[in-house]
Amino acid sequence: MLAPSNTKHSNPMREHRLFSHREPCESPPFQGENDLGSTVTTGKQVGAFKARDGQIIYILFEESYEKNVHPHQPSWCAWYMGDAQGAVRAIFRAASSCEGGMLQSRKGCITPESYIAGWLKELAQPYEMPDFQICLETGPGWRMAATEETKPSISAALHAVGRKDLASEFLENGKVSFSLHPDTEAALAVLGAGVSVWKLIPSYWSPGAHSRRNGELAYAPVRSTDAAYVPPNALKADANTRLLQQEDGTWRCAGWQYSAIGTFIAQLAEVELKAPGSYRKRIQAFRDRLVNAPQMPAGTRVAITTGLVTERYARERMERLIGSHPVTQTQAGFEIIPDKESIWDITAIPPEAAIWIPGGEKEFDLPRTQPAPAQASLF
Repeated sequence: MLAPSNTKHSNPMREHRLFSHREPCESPPFQGENDLGSTVTTGKQVGAFKARDGQIIYILFEESYEKNVHPHQPSWCAWYMGDAQGAVRAIFRAASSCEGGMLQSRKGCITPESYIAGWLKELAQPYEMPDFQICLETGPGWRMAATEETKPSISAALHAVGRKDLASEFLENGKVSFSLHPDTEAALAVLGAGVSVWKLIPSYWSPGAHSRRNGELAYAPVRSTDAAYVPPNALKADANTRLLQQEDGTWRCAGWQYSAIGTFIAQLAEVELKAPGSYRKRIQAFRDRLVNAPQMPAGTRVAITTGLVTERYARERMERLIGSHPVTQTQAGFEIIPDKESIWDITAIPPEAAIWIPGGEKEFDLPRTQPAPAQASLF
């Protein structure tokens, strides 16, 4: 079976939106104007075709522009190629940036739910993707698919899928051509070696202008009757930061509210693949839980395991905590009671190294609900 490509957004000016979280939209969510570094999405198209083994391959094209680049001139870009499951995962990862406002529409902030719905609609009525020659070339410019440094790994990827002919030609000449439809395995191998989709599939191949829609190529699963989702308990550590109760009953920091929701959405693709159509209610339930979370009680302690704090920046924060605030030494590290001066440094500690113990935990008796079995852990 053909493997999907890398699913990272493929235009270098837009790649940030899948994984980075900058300043969120003003509170409440989705109102107000975000910083000028946002990506503005203006169009979606899905091209699809059958590979030689019968598997349907999808190519996602998006029209967008960068808010801080003037004049605003939307352009099309291919950013994913692979099977339907990989497409859903890529869409949910991209949608995670809507919550913080890094991905918007012309009118401003959009909900992840509406962004996902738009893509699922396109997957359900894709355009026929025409066959064409893919030109893989080596060169020094950032637009080139390969450099002298990456040429050996790309050649090895082609060799690994049985295309020794293409691998040898590319390694010897620094360029090679092949067709999208009959040579799909070669294209996916190149993408798997780290080449961005837009470097193989130019924007002028966006299918809307020269293809027809074909329902036989659709990804349109039957909507699930999945049981209602019960989100984990949440607490406010401060105005922006949220704590989430884990399946084992412990509490850990999930980061700023918009970031925690974005992480949840990025992971939700696996649930959506098993229970199609369940994403909207799950996102809304999770968001409501975080928005309406009660303040953590006075006397809350944080138990930090120092051996699990390895990243330099986090260790600097931890050392500052030890040197500037009252701490209680423990066998594994130390405990600290957060206040407005220490909260910023405490929340910089990796969640796996810090367990939050709500003050008066015996009296502070929130029910320990279990997330739905299909729901992946945030950590």
